[in-house]
Amino acid sequence: ILADKAASSTKMKGTHIYMILLMILSMLFFVVLLPSTHQTIRARSKPPDPVMPPIDPAFNLTMDPNIKLILLLTPFRGGSTLLGQIFDNNPKVQYHFEPFLDAFLENLHRKGYLLGSRSDHTQADLRMLYLQQALHNCTVYPSRFPSKYGVCGEAQENLLLYNRTDCDDKDFIWETSPSSICRLRKVIVMKVIRQKTLSEILKIAQIRTANIKIIHLLRHPIPMMLSRRTGWKFFIYDKRKKVEKTPPSWPEYKAKMGWESHDYCASNLQSIQLTENLPWLKKIYMRVSHKEMSLHPLETTTKIYKFIDEPLTDDLLETMRQMTSPSVQDLEELDNPDDALRTRKNSTEIVNKWKGLSDMVKYNDLPIIETVCKGVLEVVRAESTRDGISGAVMRKRLEREDGF
Repeated sequence: ILADKAASSTKMKGTHIYMILLMILSMLFFVVLLPSTHQTIRARSKPPDPVMPPIDPAFNLTMDPNIKLILLLTPFRGGSTLLGQIFDNNPKVQYHFEPFLDAFLENLHRKGYLLGSRSDHTQADLRMLYLQQALHNCTVYPSRFPSKYGVCGEAQENLLLYNRTDCDDKDFIWETSPSSICRLRKVIVMKVIRQKTLSEILKIAQIRTANIKIIHLLRHPIPMMLSRRTGWKFFIYDKRKKVEKTPPSWPEYKAKMGWESHDYCASNLQSIQLTENLPWLKKIYMRVSHKEMSLHPLETTTKIYKFIDEPLTDDLLETMRQMTSPSVQDLEELDNPDDALRTRKNSTEIVNKWKGLSDMVKYNDLPIIETVCKGVLEVVRAESTRDGISGAVMRKRLEREDGF
C-alpha cells in the first residue's frame, strides 16, 4: 500500500509540473509569439505606401545661378502699376509686363517656343514652363505690353547689342533680341496678375536652386473690390457664375462681388501660408502692402531694392518721387469724389480717397467682402492698412441706407 501511495504521489507531482510548464508555454505564446505573429500579419496585409507620381520631365531643367528673376505677385487693381514702375524705370533690369497672358503663352506653345510644352499641359503648366526657361537660360520673348527699356538700354549696352550707342525698334528681333538683352542684364522682373497662388512654382523641380526673389503685393480687399467694380466689370471671377445682364440685377451683382472677393482673399491666404510652411521659400519672399507703398513710396522702393540686393540709384529715386508727387491739377481733380477711384500721381491721397465715396456706393458691399476676407483683413491690418471702419459704424450706415 505504501509503495502504491508513493508511486501515485510521484505521478501527481509529474502531472503538476507538466501543467505548470503548459501554462508557462501558453503565457509565452499569448504574450510574445501571438502579438508578433499579429504584427507580421498586419505588416503583410498593410497596403503599400502610395507611389508619388514622377516629376514631369518638362519641369526638370537646371537653373542658371547667374540669372536673377524677380517675380511680382500682384492683384488686379491692387497697386501693381506703381510696383512695376519701380523696376520699369531701371535700365539695368529687363522688365516684363504681364507675360502670363493666356493668348501669349498659347502662341509660344504653338510655335514651339516653350521648352518641353505638350498638348496636355494646362495654363498653369505653361506659365511655369515659361518661368522655368527664363531661369534656365534667359529664353524670353516680348509680351504685348512694351516696357520702357525693353528694346534699348544704356549706351554701353546698346553698343554691345547693336554695335552702336543708340538703337530703335528696327534693331529689335522678336525671336532673339529679348533673350540677348536678358543675358546681358541678368536681372529679369516679371509682373504677373494671372498667377493666383504661389504654389504654382513648386511644379519646377529645381526651383530651390534658382536665383529668384518673390515680392507679394497685398491690398485691403474693400477698396480694391470697389475699384474693380467700376463699370460693373470683374476680371478674376469664376466664369461659371458670369453675370449676363448689363448692368446685372442686384442679387446677381451681390453674388458676383462675393465670388470675386473670395477668390482674391482665399488665393492670397494660401500663398502666405505656403511661405510659412516652407522655410526656404520664406527666405526669398517679401510681402508689401498697397498702403505702405502708397504712403511711403521712396522708403518702400529702398526696402525692395535692399531685399533683391540690387543697387538703387539717385536717378531712380527721383523718378519715383516725381511719379508719386501731386501736381496742382491733380490736387484740384482729387476734390471731386467721383474721381476717387481713378489712378493718380498723388499716391498719399488716393490710398484713402475711397473712404470719401457716398455711403450708398461704399457700405453696401462691406458685409460680403468682410465675410469672405476675414483672414486677409487681419493680415493687412497687421501691416498698418486698417481702414478705420468699425463694425458698429458699418451697421449704422447700412441701417441708414435701408439695408444697402
